[in-house]
Amino acid sequence: MMKRISLVLLSFLGMIACKEQAKDNNIAKEAISFQKEEPKEIQLEKIWETDTLLTTAESVLYDKTRDRILVSNCNQGGWKMDGDGFIAEIDFDGNIKTLKLIEGLSSPKGMALISDTLYVADSKEIAKIDLNAKKIIKRFALEDVEDPQFNDIVKKGGTLYISACNAKSIYKIKNDSLQLAYKGSLSRPNGLLFRNDSLFVMNSKSQDLKAISKDEQVTTLTKDIGAGDGITKLNGEELIVSDWNGQLFYIDQKFNKKFLLDTQKEGFNTADIQYFEDKNLLLVPTFSGNTVAAYRVKK
Repeated sequence: MMKRISLVLLSFLGMIACKEQAKDNNIAKEAISFQKEEPKEIQLEKIWETDTLLTTAESVLYDKTRDRILVSNCNQGGWKMDGDGFIAEIDFDGNIKTLKLIEGLSSPKGMALISDTLYVADSKEIAKIDLNAKKIIKRFALEDVEDPQFNDIVKKGGTLYISACNAKSIYKIKNDSLQLAYKGSLSRPNGLLFRNDSLFVMNSKSQDLKAISKDEQVTTLTKDIGAGDGITKLNGEELIVSDWNGQLFYIDQKFNKKFLLDTQKEGFNTADIQYFEDKNLLLVPTFSGNTVAAYRVKK
């Protein structure tokens, strides 16, 4: 009798596992079909823009505990290891509360929070920062890659995943150790986002959005997105992505693309963006524009 119960239980668990794998693989199937449908009408309305005291603003991150937005500033050096990069603090009205909250960085870009610890992609290093002490407490670096160009960071559980543009790879920090997570068919990987167990990767050289499944199968989801940089969830499975040169695109559930915004004539970039659904605000670091701009999404 016990043997029969065990067999039934194993069969049930196997069915669950298969369903989870199928869910992950559905993303790839949707992408392969590339159904060319007209995406819904989406518009952006500019609400505010910060002062230009920011210097080469690249990425934004919400610090929920302290109800503030952290902004990474390369300070004119896109990849230089010059030690003059910093993290600023702004609010949801665009006020700069603290210009140089964290100093001692070089070319800070993507950020992620685990409790009171901030992790920052800083060109050749990943900086680990104690937000309470406002100090860098550790720097992660690679011994076998001279200039990986770490760019974006995304969190899944207690593990951090980091894109490395030059190394054409994804690394991870797990158990306080920097390790290789994926190396394969990526072309200057930049912005990262998890959907279920698939890691979405913006690629600036091949100008596309790819998905890496749990079993490391790579699928191209959307093409012709310029120098792919930031990626953020809009609502549900909808996305907004940025071309670093100064364009934003809306991507629907079937990965159809629609143009949203072009700031190239103004000479501003559109870097590592972030959408806040509860406030209906899209924050766009303008990099060479030295600001963060906020837009309301109108459907």
